[in-house]
Amino acid sequence: VAYRSGVLLMWAAFGVPVLLAAIYDGYMRREISKTNFSSQSPMLHKSGIDVFRAAIALMVAWLLIPWHTSMLVAPTGFFIIGAAAWLWISNAPKRM
Repeated sequence: VAYRSGVLLMWAAFGVPVLLAAIYDGYMRREISKTNFSSQSPMLHKSGIDVFRAAIALMVAWLLIPWHTSMLVAPTGFFIIGAAAWLWISNAPKRM
């Protein structure tokens, strides 16, 4: 657990800016879509939430399960979490 936590922290220097950029871009995309005559997809919103939750759960499982896996699980997880957050936020309903 300690080794994988260290790997996760090492990749966090790359992953956190990527996550923040994806979240901000998704929010701006949502704001632009609110002023246009385009509608957000509830199916994409729901799938973004589901993929986000699954990716977080798999990252926690990767930290705790003692199987030999590649170190590239951490950056892949950050990328999947960022993409799912972008999909989730950009397709949020216009009124909440």
